[in-house]
Amino acid sequence: MTRVRRTKITFDQTPVRIVARSASTTDPVRQRHVDAAKSEQTPNAATPSTSQADTSQALDELRGILEGIADAVSDAEAARRQTLDELQHLAIELSTAIAGELVFRSIDANEHNPGGLVSMAVTRLGLETPLSIALHPDDLDLLESQSDDAQKWQVEDVTLRADGTLPRGHCRATNGTTTLLSEVAPRMEEIRRLLWEGLDDAQIERRQAAQHDSPLKRFPDRRETA
Repeated sequence: MTRVRRTKITFDQTPVRIVARSASTTDPVRQRHVDAAKSEQTPNAATPSTSQADTSQALDELRGILEGIADAVSDAEAARRQTLDELQHLAIELSTAIAGELVFRSIDANEHNPGGLVSMAVTRLGLETPLSIALHPDDLDLLESQSDDAQKWQVEDVTLRADGTLPRGHCRATNGTTTLLSEVAPRMEEIRRLLWEGLDDAQIERRQAAQHDSPLKRFPDRRETA
């Protein structure tokens, strides 16, 4: 007779296998939510360095803009100074030309002062030795018509004489060793020189004041280098 062994089958381990299988199986949707939560909880280590780089770049751009503005202002100031210099040069030349024209007109109208020429010659040469002063005949007549000036120079050490070779408004004086010739053109050049000297002094003062009062100055590059 054949004996049959009975085997008892239990399912005690089955739930464990099912649970294990369930744990190893990942739900894609749920996993995305879990990863997102972990990402929010974990600090971003690259954020501080990125923010610092953006700030440095913004400062560099701002510095470049400011330097561009400073260059534009400097160029405009240089152009303004050049224009100002040209206008001042033109003003001096025009003033000298006008002064010369007025002198010649006053000479033609017998409104100039030949006594001033005589006085200048006496001042330059002195009266230590006798002076001989020559004027154009018309200027000498004009001087003699101005009684006050004529009497002033009617002294023993000064001799006034007419010289037709001299243009009107000119004067020649000599004391025997030195001769002084006063002409209209050199007197105009003297006026021009004095105007330029006054302009140079004014420009120096203005530039010194501008250096102290300049509202826009360049700033040093304070970026730290690694």
